[in-house]
Amino acid sequence: MNSKIPKSEIISKLALGSFRMSGSHFGPYDQREGALVLRKAYEMGISCFDTAHFYGKGASDRLLGKIFAKEIKRNRDSIKLYAKGGLSWHGNTVIKDSSLKALKTALEASLETLNCDYLDCFFLHYPDPERPLEESIEALISFQAQDEIKKWGLCNLSISQLDEIDQKGISLEGVPFQLSYNLLAPNRHLLEKAKDLGMKTLIYSPLAEGLLGTSKSALGAKGLSQKDFRHQGPYYSTPSFLDKRDLLEKEALSEGLSITQYALNLYLEHPLIDQTIIGPRTMQQLTDLLD
Repeated sequence: MNSKIPKSEIISKLALGSFRMSGSHFGPYDQREGALVLRKAYEMGISCFDTAHFYGKGASDRLLGKIFAKEIKRNRDSIKLYAKGGLSWHGNTVIKDSSLKALKTALEASLETLNCDYLDCFFLHYPDPERPLEESIEALISFQAQDEIKKWGLCNLSISQLDEIDQKGISLEGVPFQLSYNLLAPNRHLLEKAKDLGMKTLIYSPLAEGLLGTSKSALGAKGLSQKDFRHQGPYYSTPSFLDKRDLLEKEALSEGLSITQYALNLYLEHPLIDQTIIGPRTMQQLTDLLD
């Protein structure tokens, strides 16, 4: 891909998310394709992989554990594994539960399924509306003290929630923080707040759930399968996002880039973004991102 940043530095600033490979939420999926994508990404130098036992009720963990079994067993330092807790399934209903018990259950499920002794980072996936944030953070810190995780991190908190943690004297310096950020819905103020607190920022949904991609989903709702959960989201139900996408594509083409490459370049060069979590489901999507 065309970028001012050296290829090695580009790779170091990327992580690969496995949610879209889980077989849930995004319509039918052949995990044999996911296996090819994961292996190729690793061969290209991507070493950070993001999962959650919540994804596909363990499907993403199982896929990663299978594809990287040799690396996890023989060369653990060659791969970084991120997982999350705080969302769980009760039948087909999703609940937010960040109690010590729920977080511990999610952590142990990922460790067992991935067949590893520790995770490089374990994140609070979403805050629990019934529980103080500091209680969940105390649980994460306890996992770190037990050497089950190298680092703990946070996801999907608001500016006021980050302020609340800071005001209670909990240092967020160097703590990884995942937030949704893309050219259609840039979460600028939250990104700035996280960096002001010294956090390491990781953005997800950089292609706006595929709307900034080059596959069928870039056509809008008509490009999605009937069971795709994105029908319910803002990107595929708000006409102004499609209009904005068209303008961005014109800018990209004027620079000789696909809209995907154009967006990724901007994230990689952004001084406040430390890592971008990409989510290709197919070899073609991986190629579109990195070639």
